[in-house]
Amino acid sequence: LSGKKSATADRMAEVNSKYGTDVYDIDLIADQFDNVSIANQQRGSVFTPQPIRGVDIDEDYVPPEVEMQDPDGMNGSRYDATDRVLSLLVRFNQIKRAAKCFGYIVKSKPNFGDPGESRRRALLVSKLTRAQREEFSELFNIIDSSRDGFISILELRRAMDSVGETRSDAELESVINNANPNIDGNTQMSKSEFMGIMAESEFYYLFLSTFEMLDVNKTGYVAAGDLDRVLCGVRDLISDDRMSIIDTSDLDMQVDYETYADMLLGKPL
Repeated sequence: LSGKKSATADRMAEVNSKYGTDVYDIDLIADQFDNVSIANQQRGSVFTPQPIRGVDIDEDYVPPEVEMQDPDGMNGSRYDATDRVLSLLVRFNQIKRAAKCFGYIVKSKPNFGDPGESRRRALLVSKLTRAQREEFSELFNIIDSSRDGFISILELRRAMDSVGETRSDAELESVINNANPNIDGNTQMSKSEFMGIMAESEFYYLFLSTFEMLDVNKTGYVAAGDLDRVLCGVRDLISDDRMSIIDTSDLDMQVDYETYADMLLGKPL
């Protein structure tokens, strides 16, 4: 404002006296710039300019609440125990889910020797989400304790017994036999066969649970109109197709939804 292009000597001396550094000496304040830069990155504290893990040094960042002082190692042990329990509960739930699917397969009656059966299951496997395929693949590896790529009756029994789902020898044999519709008399189950029965069972129970929600009186039947409305409602969320799904003009017609579920799975009626 005064029109002067440079500070007077007296003004420079006043500034240096007040702030304790020569503002024009970059070498003197370089360290201060570095410390401030680090401090501004420090999570939650601009007054503690320590190096940041994962930013200034090659170490993973650990949140302060996790990186607590624990001289006796008790917190680490507690976290490890929690991880083990959670992992076991996830495995328990997976095997229980498989046991439910095996129950469906025991009741199924594949047309042995019909190549269409294998193609039908392969198509159902292709309709699984990536997460479902990964989960079923992991489940197969859990049950296949011998790691030979096949599930035997003994391995199947151990898996079922581990979650309290005891099955008779005849039921276990039926699960493995029905897993491969190409041959009647199977004694072991491959991974592709396992994926096929899990996919078929998964979609069967998906259809069944949906239809049961519509069957408020638990009759085993749903009105064709109600079924069409639900299916079309979901279809409209993901498609511009507006054609009716249930091909009938009698919307009051009662549909046996277990039979309809089998039909959706491509099974012969």
